[in-house]
Amino acid sequence: MDATARIMEIERFAIHDGPGLRTTIFLQGCPLRCPWCANPESQTISDKLLYNTTKCVLCGTCIKNCPTQSIKLIDGKIVINRDTCIKCRLCADNCLAEAIYFIGQTKTISEIMKIILKDKEYYEVSNGGVTISGGEPFVQYDVLCALLSECKNNGIHTAIETTGDTDWEKIEKVQDKIDLFLYDMKHIDPEKLKEVPK
Repeated sequence: MDATARIMEIERFAIHDGPGLRTTIFLQGCPLRCPWCANPESQTISDKLLYNTTKCVLCGTCIKNCPTQSIKLIDGKIVINRDTCIKCRLCADNCLAEAIYFIGQTKTISEIMKIILKDKEYYEVSNGGVTISGGEPFVQYDVLCALLSECKNNGIHTAIETTGDTDWEKIEKVQDKIDLFLYDMKHIDPEKLKEVPK
């Protein structure tokens, strides 16, 4: 059976996540809650409704389309009650300004590999490949293993961006499928690190 992954996004032609041109797969889920996190929307494995006030034209389409009346115009501003939102996505699907959108989707390993393989020639010419990031990739360990195996079966260079916050046994089991580890060093002072809430 084709495993399913919870992903935040897939970024093609990435240039900052390892050598050459790469496809970066951002998996959802992280055991840490660092206040400086670059992708806080990827910390949990669930859909996230996001709202960009700078794109919003206050047309009211989202309000009209919301079946639970979770979106209201209050004092000239859009206010979203995420507690009553049922994530039907009607607001995002009908927002012409793309001010409301969702992060988080489910894809099979096969679907992800189709996207990855579109750019295989670019990886070969630029000495690039695939980087699996997050969140923390080891949270979705079975998905991580399946993606790494498929990439290796297709001769694609692999990198992983990780905090290393996982069991050492898991790292040992997949290290032969990873060409490059990119470790996210949180802090060099262990006492300062203890002050950061998890």
